[in-house]
Amino acid sequence: MKVFARERARLFSITAPFGAVTGAVLFFAFGNQLIASRPVKFYGRWFLFPLGILPIVVAYAIGYLVNRLLIRAYGGDELRAVCGRILRSLVDACLSTGAVRYDPADLLEEEAWAIVKKYWKESRHYGKDGCTD
Repeated sequence: MKVFARERARLFSITAPFGAVTGAVLFFAFGNQLIASRPVKFYGRWFLFPLGILPIVVAYAIGYLVNRLLIRAYGGDELRAVCGRILRSLVDACLSTGAVRYDPADLLEEEAWAIVKKYWKESRHYGKDGCTD
């Protein structure tokens, strides 16, 4: 069983309920003070909407950071395989006119790109196809 989430949607589905529950608890604890506050009286009750979304965003950010640590700790073999695939595709794209595919929803691939970035540096001199001369 995997310990980390591989897709952004899966990570959001795990972290969003924690953020929603935290937001509800905070609203029930401090709701009267928020409603009676000066910004809510000035701007209206719609001013509370961002305060309801903020715990979900914070929970996702914390979950994202924890997930990156879990990928580094428990995704070793899979991470090395993805790094190797990325390096092979970069070399193939440099030698031919092909393109390198990147899946923005795949968190394991995002971490692999962060690792590969150390080994694949950009050059200031580019050829016609984007590779160094």
